[in-house]
Amino acid sequence: MPPCITETQTILFDFGEERFQTQTSRIIDQGFTILSETISSEEQLNFKAGDQVKIKKTNLITRKTTSPSYLTEAELVTKMEKHSIGTDASIPTHIQNICQRNYVKVESGRKLVPTKLGRALIKAYQELDPELALPTMRAEVEAKVNLIARNEADYDQVKTSVLDTFRQKFDSFTGQAQAINYLFTDCFPNRDFNHQPNHARAPSKHFKMDKNNDRKRKAQFNNPPRKNKNARK
Repeated sequence: MPPCITETQTILFDFGEERFQTQTSRIIDQGFTILSETISSEEQLNFKAGDQVKIKKTNLITRKTTSPSYLTEAELVTKMEKHSIGTDASIPTHIQNICQRNYVKVESGRKLVPTKLGRALIKAYQELDPELALPTMRAEVEAKVNLIARNEADYDQVKTSVLDTFRQKFDSFTGQAQAINYLFTDCFPNRDFNHQPNHARAPSKHFKMDKNNDRKRKAQFNNPPRKNKNARK
């Protein structure tokens, strides 16, 4: 059967500095909806641009906004791709890590619900170094690695720059850690945060960035690793 064809009329009203909108629709060709008794056209409003109308009645309705629902795994993957956090190869590992570290829990509908620990960690980042809670830092690292893959940036320079940045942030964060201990008292009720030694380690200067870890990057390097002549065939 033929489709149902409708026409929608949108009318905008300006009232002072406010703008209101209403819509009506009418059926041009019922098509398959001719079999339904519930489909009908709405009354069309005969207005022309610039027409002035009298306001008959106004109502002020007070409502509360609702918080957005938790992200599903698929929605999180989409947002991570949008903000250049990880790659097709690493994104599943990132999500697995935040689950294993008890930052989020997977609940019905595959929704990722932040735990008390996860919320506390984000608040700590926001208080001491807000940049750590934003996707921009990781995106910048990914962009630099992509430059290496395209042979547009020097590997050693990028590695040094990235490690220096994270080492500075690590030193700054751990140096102020006592200031945000109160955020974690409910997460670890049996721990005395006033007498906890700091066992955290800064990023190692021997850290290695694997040039070939990402399957999507088809990097061409001017100086590929030399083969060991003594290696067995």
